[in-house]
Amino acid sequence: VLIGFTITIALFVILQGWARLPATALAAASATALWITTPQAQVYWSPSGEVYLKTGGPAYSQLPFLEADALGPLRLENTIPGSACTRARCLYELDEGETVLLLNANASISCAEIASVDIALSADDLQCPNAIPWSQIEQRGGAKIRLTDSGRHITHPPRCSPRPWRQCP
Repeated sequence: VLIGFTITIALFVILQGWARLPATALAAASATALWITTPQAQVYWSPSGEVYLKTGGPAYSQLPFLEADALGPLRLENTIPGSACTRARCLYELDEGETVLLLNANASISCAEIASVDIALSADDLQCPNAIPWSQIEQRGGAKIRLTDSGRHITHPPRCSPRPWRQCP
């Protein structure tokens, strides 16, 4: 998307005469269409332990899940406070019918039960292939989770590299 807008600016600067306006308008329209049609993540799990779910409308539900000694909570533009998951397990339904299961520490559950949901976020290191453990999220600095027809896609923030003005944790 950013490359599309960069191309738009480059075309505007490079082209002259009558070709400038149609070429930049076409490039801008293409970049805007790509931006609008790019799927959003359904779940964010921040390094502070909070979970953000896309449960309806334009806003994300902000759920306190784990207490972590990390960065401050993730900031999203459209959030509404949700209720904390205080039971051993809590099941949530997302916009398009997908299900997210939050598993607190020491929750007893089988891998077959976890396989029946789309996304399972676990406070413990469960040995189930479908569960996403907190240790992975904490180690990688958070996660953005998106479900598509081809499966579950997890994106982590870039790894920290030492810089003179900021040390890595």
